[in-house]
Amino acid sequence: MGRHKMKQERILIAEDYNNQLSSNFYFAIRQLRKTLTNEKLGEVGLTLDSNVLRDILSGGNETETKVREKLKEQLLNGYQLPAVKRSNEELTEKLLKDFLIMATKAKSTMSDFRFIPIECFYVDAAKSIELDKQGEIILKEASNLYIDKPEQIEVYKQALKVLDEVKKLGDMADKYKCSAFGARGILTILPNDEMVIVPGNVVDCHPDGLWMRAR
Repeated sequence: MGRHKMKQERILIAEDYNNQLSSNFYFAIRQLRKTLTNEKLGEVGLTLDSNVLRDILSGGNETETKVREKLKEQLLNGYQLPAVKRSNEELTEKLLKDFLIMATKAKSTMSDFRFIPIECFYVDAAKSIELDKQGEIILKEASNLYIDKPEQIEVYKQALKVLDEVKKLGDMADKYKCSAFGARGILTILPNDEMVIVPGNVVDCHPDGLWMRAR
């Protein structure tokens, strides 16, 4: 019989822990929309659609080949006077260079978000670059904080136990107008980070205590 590998425990300890990630993403996609437009792509005979967008974000090899072929066709389109041909060659070189710069900038803009599959990006009917629902889920998941190391989990579970006990202490002390921490706290933390009991406040935790009489 083969060994069954135990599934590693993974615990979510904070949702939206890295909330800056989402802000950075939507800033980046706004920049992408400015960089990669239907008008700019139209200069080299392309239309902004989901396939072109995804190809450019993944390196742009296929799109670059199409651009080179389209520009080459323009140069070979019938007889041209030498001066016109030179001018057209210079123009096509500039168009190609501008396209490559644009494609490189577009890919670079989204470089921090490679964990989102390019299939999650699409171009809608209004020619706007968008992120689909699956991409939004992945982005949100990436902003959460998880732990999976046994040592982390051990510490976290112990911390939960401590918090639970502190809450119970707070509820108990509250009956006598005291609290777990604070001016009327049963516990306090010293400058050296040592947690200690405050005897004077413990003494007042009864129906005739100082704070109960002060009501």
